[in-house]
Amino acid sequence: MSYRNYKHVVECAGVALVNDGRIFLIRPFYNYRPQSYAIPKGHLEDGESSQECAKREFFEETGISLEGKKLEFLTYVYTKISVNSVKRVVVYKAEGNGNEKFRGANLTKSGAPENIYGEYIAYEAAKDVIAGYQIPIITKLMENEVSSFDKFYTRKLGF
Repeated sequence: MSYRNYKHVVECAGVALVNDGRIFLIRPFYNYRPQSYAIPKGHLEDGESSQECAKREFFEETGISLEGKKLEFLTYVYTKISVNSVKRVVVYKAEGNGNEKFRGANLTKSGAPENIYGEYIAYEAAKDVIAGYQIPIITKLMENEVSSFDKFYTRKLGF
């Protein structure tokens, strides 16, 4: 599916906080129902860079500060939000220490929590619980876990 044909693109950014083959995911809560797990992410505000947005949203949705952490571009993911609109999320990768704890959540306009849970989940397990359009994030992370020599060895020698 080509996203170039959509008339409106909503720009978002998020962070894949990783540690030892695990990713920190949140469990959004919408209309009083738990949703699929996802990375913390959100919309860019006027004048804000995607990295600034990713850090701000991560803090707002988890209570965990990423100040001082290096954010590296990981990938883009897309999801259709209407007939003419698509959401494009630039995803950054940051290394966590493995001890981060979910401390809070944004509140919706109704006063209900936006996110109800957050934890580290192993990549393999994350593929089964993450929102469908975010599966490429896990795939990309799993590809990066293979050393460059192993990639070379497998590709060049046919193993």
